[in-house]
Amino acid sequence: RKYTNAYRVDLRTFQYLVQLSRHHLTRQHTRLGEPICAEKRLAMTLHWLAHGGTFEQTGEKYSVGASTCHGIVHQTVAFLKNNLVKEAIKFPTGDKLNRVMAGFESLADLPMCAGALDGTFIHMQKPAIWGDTYWCYKNYIAIIMLAVCDHRCCFTYVDVGRAGCVGDAYTYNQSSLKRHIMGSTWLSEVEDEINDVLVKPYLIADSAFALSPQLMKCYENATHRHQKNFNRSLISTRQKIENAFGFLKGRWKVLTKNHIRDPAFMRDVALVCTALHNVWVAMEGSDQKPYQRPSLYARCCFGVHGFA
Repeated sequence: RKYTNAYRVDLRTFQYLVQLSRHHLTRQHTRLGEPICAEKRLAMTLHWLAHGGTFEQTGEKYSVGASTCHGIVHQTVAFLKNNLVKEAIKFPTGDKLNRVMAGFESLADLPMCAGALDGTFIHMQKPAIWGDTYWCYKNYIAIIMLAVCDHRCCFTYVDVGRAGCVGDAYTYNQSSLKRHIMGSTWLSEVEDEINDVLVKPYLIADSAFALSPQLMKCYENATHRHQKNFNRSLISTRQKIENAFGFLKGRWKVLTKNHIRDPAFMRDVALVCTALHNVWVAMEGSDQKPYQRPSLYARCCFGVHGFA
């Protein structure tokens, strides 16, 4: 529990991250003194990400100065952003997509769902340039994170860094996610027949997003039983993205308590935290159940109130 409490990862995950970053974080020995080892550099960065606060507070715990802690954290975050994020955050395709759809269907009988989409605010301090544009409707300075997660609360897509004054819908419309799914790059390789209708995978979201064949949301003013059943299934399934944001911010306090004024660095920190979250989910265990076709009951109900 020492590693979990201090660094928000267990010993096995910590050792994996050390092996990944040892070559980059190791410094040369000089006659001026012994360099700070890779393990301490990584531990310092994870501690700062896990607990937030200032570099002075983190440096005191590791007997280094604030400027040294500042440099180590920036170097380690930059390395993890360039080498871990692309490997840890990947949109599902092929058999992985089938497992995600099977996992979502097992939650609330919603077939062909490939992910839950939503946005959240990442707290930061007011930037020196265009600072007022980062003021969000929740009355604090923030950047927006738009994310998609799977049935295990593992992030499969993340877009972060836009000013807090813009909304989720604007961020989605300007994101590469929309270009990929609308341009048939993603979610087009699989389709299934439900009640004589060919259905392709889709994402689910709340009412802030526009309805499309690739993006489903609840019926407005649902009156029929099938519409209410569909809304209930979609809301129950969409809770996964809310849970994922809760796990992310609860595990990495730097996303809610920090003294960062640089939006670019805050963006890198948020990306690294989501990648570390995915590493933690993967190391804890993954769902390797084989893909199963939707049940007859779910497929009939979905055909009636989803596509009929």
